[in-house]
Amino acid sequence: MALFRDVVVLGLVALLVESVAGLSKLGVDPPTTAQCTAVTNILRFDCYPEDGATEELCNNRGCCWLPPTTAERKNPSLGVILDIPYCYYPTGYGSYELSDLSDTSAGKSATLKRNVASYIPNDINTIQIDAKFESQTRLHVRLYDPANQRWEPPLPQLPQVAGGETNTDYEFVMEESKIGFQVVRKSTKEVLFNTQDVGGFIFADQFIQMSALLPSNYTYGLGEHRASFPLNMHWQRFTMWNRDQGPSEYVSCRCITAMNAPFDWDTFLNVTAIFYFHEHLQICGYHISINLLTCLLGNNLCCLFVQTNLYGTHPFYLSMETSNNAHGVLLFNSNGMAEILECEIKPLNLFPDVLLQPTPAITYRTVGGILDMYFLMGPTPADVVKQYTELIGRPFIPPYWGLGFHLCRYGYADLADTKAAMTRTQDAGIPLDTQWNDLDYMENQNDFTYDTDKFAGLPDFFTGDSYQVCYIPQNGMHYIPLIDPGVSGSEAYRTVGGILDMYFLMGPTPADVVKQYTELIGRPFIPPYWGLGFHLCRYGYADLADTKAAMTRTQDAGIPLDTQWNDLDYMENQNDFTYDTDKFAGLPDFVDELHQARNLSRHYFSQNGMHYIPLIDPGVSGSEASGTYPPYDRGVELGVFIKDSSGTPFLGKVWNPVSTVWPDFTHPDSITYWKEMLQSMYDLFEFDGAWIVKYTRQINQDREKCIQEGWFIISKGMMPRLSSTDTALPEHLRFYNSD
Repeated sequence: MALFRDVVVLGLVALLVESVAGLSKLGVDPPTTAQCTAVTNILRFDCYPEDGATEELCNNRGCCWLPPTTAERKNPSLGVILDIPYCYYPTGYGSYELSDLSDTSAGKSATLKRNVASYIPNDINTIQIDAKFESQTRLHVRLYDPANQRWEPPLPQLPQVAGGETNTDYEFVMEESKIGFQVVRKSTKEVLFNTQDVGGFIFADQFIQMSALLPSNYTYGLGEHRASFPLNMHWQRFTMWNRDQGPSEYVSCRCITAMNAPFDWDTFLNVTAIFYFHEHLQICGYHISINLLTCLLGNNLCCLFVQTNLYGTHPFYLSMETSNNAHGVLLFNSNGMAEILECEIKPLNLFPDVLLQPTPAITYRTVGGILDMYFLMGPTPADVVKQYTELIGRPFIPPYWGLGFHLCRYGYADLADTKAAMTRTQDAGIPLDTQWNDLDYMENQNDFTYDTDKFAGLPDFFTGDSYQVCYIPQNGMHYIPLIDPGVSGSEAYRTVGGILDMYFLMGPTPADVVKQYTELIGRPFIPPYWGLGFHLCRYGYADLADTKAAMTRTQDAGIPLDTQWNDLDYMENQNDFTYDTDKFAGLPDFVDELHQARNLSRHYFSQNGMHYIPLIDPGVSGSEASGTYPPYDRGVELGVFIKDSSGTPFLGKVWNPVSTVWPDFTHPDSITYWKEMLQSMYDLFEFDGAWIVKYTRQINQDREKCIQEGWFIISKGMMPRLSSTDTALPEHLRFYNSD
C-alpha cells in the first residue's frame, strides 16, 4: 500500500532553485579552524548538497571547506571511495535557540526562535515543538509554524489521541542549551534519534532540513525503491517522489585515481559478461547500460548503486539497536523529500531527498509541510510493524487466488497475443491463476473502455464456457485489467506567451502531409553519401591513441567504418574551437590520414577516404583570462552572448570547468561569429562536419544570480521567466526550449 501515492507538488524544481537565491547576503563569518577540525569525516553533514560548491560559496554559508585526502576517501574494506562532503557544517552552527521548555498535559513543548538567517530565503523564525505521549510505545512529535497553517496530508487519517501517557518506553529530551531533541529508550538508555546540534537545521517556507544520529547501521525501509533489504548506509540518497516506472537501478562508478585514468575496457567486459544491461552506467568516461552489477571493486574503480524512486512513498524506516531491540520512525509529510544514508553520490541539484550516512545518521530534506513524526518503540521488529499498521491502517487481506501466479506485461498486441502468452506459460509447466492486461486492452488508452477490435471477445475471455484450456483451475481463473485514476480530458495547447499561430495541412496521404509540412518549414538537408555509413563515437577516449585503438577494434570485428567522431575529450580544457595538443597531439595529421585513407593498408577504409566529425557545443567558456581565448573575446566584442539585465554575458555551467556563456543566435552578428569560430578551428584541422549538441543549460553555479535575473530551472533546462510587461530582459521565451 502506498502511503502517499500520486502526490503532486507543482513547480517543485523551480521552487527549489528559487529557494537558494541570495546565499551571499547572509553576512555569516566563516567558521574558525577549531570549529572545522573538531568535526570528523564521519560526522560531516553536507552544507552544499547541490552541485558547484566552492570554498567561497561554502564559506558564504558559514560552513567549513576541507576536501578529504585521498587516503581518507578510500576505504579498502569497501572497495569504494566514500563521498565525504567537502563543505560541511561546523560545530556550533547557528540557527535557532530553544526556549519556553515546559511539560504539558499531553507531553512536552518548546519554542525554537531563529537567531541567524539561513542561506534559504523566507525562514520561518518561530517553530513550535509539541511532543505528545500517545501510548506506551508511540511518541508523536510535531515541528510546525504556530502562526500559519501549512500543508499536512489529509490521508490516511491517523488516530487523534489526547496523549499524556505516563507509563512509556521512551524519554523525550530537550535542553534549552541545544537545538533539537532526543528520543531515548528508557530500559537501555540508548539514544534512538538525536537531532541536538546535529548538522544544519533549516525550516523555511519551501525547504526544511533536519539531521539526526541513529543508533546503528541496521536500517530498513524508506520505500519505494529497489534496494537491498538492509539499507546501505554508505552515503545513500533516496528520493521520496512518486514516479510511474518499474523497479530499476543504475550504478555510478568512478576511477579512484582520476576520472580519466587508464582503464582496461576488455577486462571489464569479460568480468561483466554475466550481467544484464539496462540503464545508464559511467565508468571512467565509458557509458554503457546496466541493470545489475555487483561492482568491480578493483584498484581502479569505485561503484555505487543508485536506486530510482518508484510508484509510492513510504517515509518510514525500522532500525535495529545495539541492544537488539527495534524501533520505527515515520515522517508524515507528503511533500517531495529524500533521505540520505550518507554515502551518497553527489547530487546535481538541490533536490528534496533523504540521506543516509555511515555515522550512522539520517538527513531529511523536504520542500514544504511540517515535520510530523511518529516514533514506534517495538521492541521487536514484529511489534514495530504491528504498531505501524495500527497507526496508518492494516493492509487488506488478499483473496486466496491473489497469492497464486499472476501473468502480466505491457505490450500485448491484442487478445490473441494475451492468450498466446498464457499458453506459453502453461506449456512451461507453470500453474497460472490470474491474467492481467496493461493499458493495451483499452480503446485509445482511455479508462473504462476496451478495444473492440484488437480485444474483440474480451468479455467472453474467462467465462469458463467459451474458453476451456486444461490449465484453468477447477474454480476458474481470474482477470485483472489496469485502471489508472487518470481520465482523458480534451486535448489542449499550453504556452507561456506569444500567440496561437496554427497551420492545418490536409494531406490527404501521410506522404502528402510530410511534403506540405517541409514545404512550410523548409526541406531538410540531404546528407552526404558518406554520412549514411557506419560512424564510430563515444565519450571517454583518453587520447588520440585510444581513438585509433577503437578504430582498430572496429576493423578487427569486420565492421566497415566511414567516419570517426570525438566527443569533448579532444578539446583543451573542454573549450570549444581548441584541441588538446598533448593528449591529442597529431590530430591534424590524423584527420589528413583519414582523408587519404586509400593510401593506408587498412582494408576497412573506404575507397574515397574516411571523414572526421568533432563535437562543437554552442557553449563557450566564460572564465578564461582576457586575451587568451579568442572565442570568448570575439563574442564579447560582437556582443553576441546572451546577457543578463546588467548587460554582461549571462554565466551558467555545462561542460566548461568554471562557467559557460551562450551565443544568442537571434543576434544579427551571431552567424558572423559562428562562421569565424568554425573557420578558425578548420584552420587547425580540416574536419568534415560539426556535432552541435542540443542540450539544456544546467545552472550549477551562480544560482542566486540566475534567480535575480528572472530565470528558473525546469528539469535540467533553463528558461527565462518574463511577464508580458517585463522589459528588463530580452524576450527569449520564443527561442528557448527544454530537452
